[in-house]
Amino acid sequence: MKPYKFAISALIVLLIACNDSTQNSASNNEVQNEAKSDGKANIDVPAAVKSDFEQKYPAANDVEWEKDGDEYKVDFRINGEKNTLKYGEDNNLKQSEIHIDKSALPAAVVKAVESQYSGYTIEKADEINKVGKGKQYEVEVKKGDKVLDVHFTPNGEIIKKDPEKKKKNKN
Repeated sequence: MKPYKFAISALIVLLIACNDSTQNSASNNEVQNEAKSDGKANIDVPAAVKSDFEQKYPAANDVEWEKDGDEYKVDFRINGEKNTLKYGEDNNLKQSEIHIDKSALPAAVVKAVESQYSGYTIEKADEINKVGKGKQYEVEVKKGDKVLDVHFTPNGEIIKKDPEKKKKNKN
């Protein structure tokens, strides 16, 4: 009778252990699914895209990938400044928006800001490159609490002006 009691006890322990393992596995799958549902985690980025990005921006941090239709978008920071790249379905870079120092703006853009936005100061600048459309500059200008984002060609022509926004206080 003892061998049967031992076998039954072992079977019960085995069943309990298997049940506990199944519950933990289900719990882990729920956590993984939650991570995938945010749209940024666990994105399957093609190796060619990831390699191109890592070669061009080895100092990038706070890297977040997102899939938007057939494009892969990556937001990242360098020296605390936000930058964005977009890659097409062919794995080639389609657009970049990279923060630049104000001193790196073309003289024609600076002159256009000075003449068309008298009293405004240049707060920050981004260089935008779009495949097939060339280079442009997005310049944030400020006068008091008025802030404008203005897009310029490299020769200082205005492409577009975004609606005025109020500068947020950083407290």
